[in-house]
Amino acid sequence: MYKIYRFLNTLFTLPIRSPGIGGASRPSVWFHIASLGEINSARGLIDRFLENEYFVFATVFTGSGYERLKDMYKGVRNFEVVRFPYDKAGFIEKVYKLKSIRALIIVETELWPNLINVSAKYTNLYLVNARISDKNAARIKKFEVFFRGLLDKFSLIFPQSTYQLERFREFGVPEERLIFVGNTKVDGLNIDPSKLLKRSEIGIPPDEFVVVFGSVRGREIPQIVDTIAFLLQNGIGVIVAPRHPIRVGLLEEKLIEKGIPFVRRTRSKYKKGQVFIVDTLGELKKFYYLASVAFVGGTLKDYGGHNVLEPAIFAKPVLFGPFIHNVKDEAEGILKAGGGILVRDPEELTSKILELHSDRRKSALMGENALRFVENLKKSSDRIFKLIMRDIGEGTGTLL
Repeated sequence: MYKIYRFLNTLFTLPIRSPGIGGASRPSVWFHIASLGEINSARGLIDRFLENEYFVFATVFTGSGYERLKDMYKGVRNFEVVRFPYDKAGFIEKVYKLKSIRALIIVETELWPNLINVSAKYTNLYLVNARISDKNAARIKKFEVFFRGLLDKFSLIFPQSTYQLERFREFGVPEERLIFVGNTKVDGLNIDPSKLLKRSEIGIPPDEFVVVFGSVRGREIPQIVDTIAFLLQNGIGVIVAPRHPIRVGLLEEKLIEKGIPFVRRTRSKYKKGQVFIVDTLGELKKFYYLASVAFVGGTLKDYGGHNVLEPAIFAKPVLFGPFIHNVKDEAEGILKAGGGILVRDPEELTSKILELHSDRRKSALMGENALRFVENLKKSSDRIFKLIMRDIGEGTGTLL
């Protein structure tokens, strides 16, 4: 087992270089990010530090997240990203010897014991867009004393919602270290207009009513296949982006069983009357932009839901199922704003899509309401940046 551990450490660790810009004395912040999904939560805050001439050092656990972040900040001299080597204490010590780290910022709840305990000897720790899922909360309660010990190391914790604020209170985090200012994922939603797709680029007719099923999970695929068939029969375009590319095969299998034709993004352009499968990573937002209506997956089965704000930023009506505990505040906010619809099952999903298809004015108004809701949530990253700067003694002024 130990040999396997050492092999994985070697395989997934990339060497860090000494900071060549200003040497070790250059003020630096360390961001630790789990994967591709958390990058949007970190992006706005990373940008604030870069704008204020900090050196940003980032570690990412997954390969896809590492590649995405590397590509996102390609050519930025004050930025460096490496793979995180399985909570290796020696690596963590090396970072602090090479760099002048003023703060460690952990995104969401990527709590590695060595990272936290070693870092606490050198710098202030901050947990940003913090969340504990219902599933993890049940597990954590078995090791609550240990978990509380890790949370005690953080100077400030910024929960991503009022629901999560209460959860951290339940785990004993003192009120003075808990600050809710909003969800930073909103600030990372905007996309460079030059990187957006045009319908003509992939063959979608300009007037085609298209539904994008985003972040669909494995156990949801059999549920939505009948909906897809019915939509195609009614002349409605369908794009499906499974949450994990490994599920593309299962999707194709279920479509074949129903006699539903399909094409893959990597092999063909969009074809009317066929399901267009997004079998790539990091493109979901581009397809939400092309949608007429969006359904956000992870909500028809008990997964807890995925980012319901991504389609809203493009003024698209947002549909989702009843399992929204991971995105409770955002989903309820969209509903209250009149920007989306909660559907209880695939049959209701089908009927609501058909309703929006037949009433384009209602669909457009719902999309506008969704966008307005998201716009009102922005600026969380700015507020957190100012709070961190003040806490480390490098900022003053109005914070909230």
